Amino acid sequence: MSDRKNAIRKHIEERHAAAWAILSRLGPDDWGRPVYSTESAHWSARDVLAHLADAERGQAAQMKRILAGGHSLPPDFDLDRWNRRSVERRTAQSGPELLADIAASYADLLALLDAIPEADLDKTGRHPRGDDLSLEGYFRRISDHRATHAAETAQALAGGR
Repeated sequence: MSDRKNAIRKHIEERHAAAWAILSRLGPDDWGRPVYSTESAHWSARDVLAHLADAERGQAAQMKRILAGGHSLPPDFDLDRWNRRSVERRTAQSGPELLADIAASYADLLALLDAIPEADLDKTGRHPRGDDLSLEGYFRRISDHRATHAAETAQALAGGR
């Protein structure tokens, strides 16, 4: 594996380890506890897990579309709408099921990195946040996104204890 891909892998692994140390400790007493609230969403710890499970699966699919030469997202993509619906779609899943999905997404992300030729890491597509991002940027953003939400969850739960 190239130095570049090794650096990306290290970034993914470090962010995952930090996030997993938090997320894997969440239990039934934590699921309903509020993590954050905006005008469009009020998320509990369980909702954060649902969001992460869906976001990571979705972003990996976007990366595969970019690799295939397609568009990562439809022109009318609405991130707030997607996030709301993704959490709603996963209401029947338990916390442990969502954690298992996140762990599977992590393994899939590393497998995708291994499978991509290094030159393809520079291919770009529109990320759900609206900016153009290289595939390398996608790998980094996915792992940063997970770590950020895990840290927010830990902070919110620590404040309520």
